[in-house]
Amino acid sequence: MINKLKEMYDLHAYQQADARWARDRQAEATTPAEIAKRYYDVHYSDWQVRPNTFLYEMQDGNELDDAPFVLLRTLLKTNPKATHTIIINKDSLKKAYKVLAFWELTADPRIKVVDRFTEAHMRTLLTAETVITNAMIFSDIFVKRARQRFVNTWHGTPWKKMGYAMPGGVMGSWNVVRTLMMTDLLVMPNTYTAKIFNRDYRLAGLYLGKITTIGYPRNDVFFEKLSERQLTTLEKDYRNGQPTILYAPTWAGDASSAGDATDELTKYLHTLVTLSQHFPTYTIRFKPHSYFTEAINADARFAPFLVDDAWGTNVLLAHTDILITDYSSLFFDFLVTGRPVLFYDTQIDYDTRRGKYFEVDELPGPFTHQLTELMTSIENIAAIKTQYAAQYAKFVTRFVRDDDGSAARRVTEVMAQITSQNQHGQVVVNGEDFSDGTFGLRHQIADLATTYDTSMAIYEAHLLDNWYGFQFFQNIDGTMPNTRIFVNKQIPNITLTLNEATQQGHRFLGNVTFEVALIPQVDFSSHQQALITTANTVVTVTNTERDAWLDQLGFTKIAAHADFVVWSRDENFDSNTLSPIFMSLQ
Repeated sequence: MINKLKEMYDLHAYQQADARWARDRQAEATTPAEIAKRYYDVHYSDWQVRPNTFLYEMQDGNELDDAPFVLLRTLLKTNPKATHTIIINKDSLKKAYKVLAFWELTADPRIKVVDRFTEAHMRTLLTAETVITNAMIFSDIFVKRARQRFVNTWHGTPWKKMGYAMPGGVMGSWNVVRTLMMTDLLVMPNTYTAKIFNRDYRLAGLYLGKITTIGYPRNDVFFEKLSERQLTTLEKDYRNGQPTILYAPTWAGDASSAGDATDELTKYLHTLVTLSQHFPTYTIRFKPHSYFTEAINADARFAPFLVDDAWGTNVLLAHTDILITDYSSLFFDFLVTGRPVLFYDTQIDYDTRRGKYFEVDELPGPFTHQLTELMTSIENIAAIKTQYAAQYAKFVTRFVRDDDGSAARRVTEVMAQITSQNQHGQVVVNGEDFSDGTFGLRHQIADLATTYDTSMAIYEAHLLDNWYGFQFFQNIDGTMPNTRIFVNKQIPNITLTLNEATQQGHRFLGNVTFEVALIPQVDFSSHQQALITTANTVVTVTNTERDAWLDQLGFTKIAAHADFVVWSRDENFDSNTLSPIFMSLQ
């Protein structure tokens, strides 16, 4: 009887929330992502997390490939009772079903494919026990719930600069950092990549989740025995009965689209046509970066070189004889094969646009900007293998020594042992309204980082303002040279309810709870409403509205030090423990 009443109560609560959601949707037409986000927020507490359920999103819903898909195929064997939901963009649904057909999984009742940004997507995102991605999952919608486990496999070993190490790193990294803070298990291809993430996404000192470097699941395919049907298909349609050269350049930028790539596509086409004319005994294939896919598919001249969407990237690499790339992480995976890789860069100014971690003379193959030199290398490929054998062996040891065909099994075993947890940070500084006066604190705030692990929370609306954005970017590195930045994308000038503020606070700070929030601004805002919900103690200046908000959240005014007031959720908190902060601000 009690359970029945609870079910009726839960149903009534759901119906009320759904009615509110419907009214909001009718009242404000907006993008599918924003509609989905509102649905997600309204229903955030409506459903329980379902045991033994997995959700997968790869490359923003554009792919069904990479390490998450290998983990799915592994779990089908090792955990046969689990159910799996794959999130795919509507435009990529046909490709996704072709992938499932290639692996003979189309009819498996344990697998469900769901359109991205639909209500079914949001419901699954709220209820899946384990969420697995290889990128920045669902833009700024996802806020990991209690009892949800979040696994991030990323998408390769970097040669290109990443995070705060690349130009524009502050704004290019904020959502990656937010996503990583919610990650319970970060699957890295090797210790080299793990060190880069710790340093250049500034995880050290804040990220407390588990990082594994026990082999990369997507490289298991190099050791996997494919069926006769799969092998016959690849030999006929990919290799065309000949040795195969795969040209797989990457994307040099830090945005989420290639924009006007006419010049780059022209270079790609010229390379492919020239290689096919000069090397008729090879099959020449082209694997462009996903940001170029739409433009290339619309150009019939590329058709003879393209590969079937059903074949995963590493399946192609496993059946490729020579790889040509520029800065793509694919070449690290290809090292498992022991076959030659050639480096051909069509972008002379790449270093100034993005940068790289090691020099071209360290590579396991020749590097050139000249197509004629590339062709000479192909003509002398046996000599190239001999010439670069020592450097190749060093790269194998450094980057793929743990890849043995069982990485996915090892990772799933670790996944089964982890539990959902949130990160706990020391100090977050509100950089919402850094005026000239507040930036006068930059040296004092920088001093904090010598004692506390310090983060900064900023408001995107201010960064996009010409005056404030100029002030911020001119001063931020001097203020916080070793501190990660969290960006609040919330719509400005909206007073939030307690639930809305709590949800937004967890969203833009990646579920991190900070011991101390330092708010030096005089004025109060909805951004601060959200920020305060993530802190246990707040050091700020007096403001009537902010004081009322702190009181509403259950904070107690503990003490005053010079110009600052201390509020804490613990009324017995000893503010003397904050002495380094006050010493820095004096």
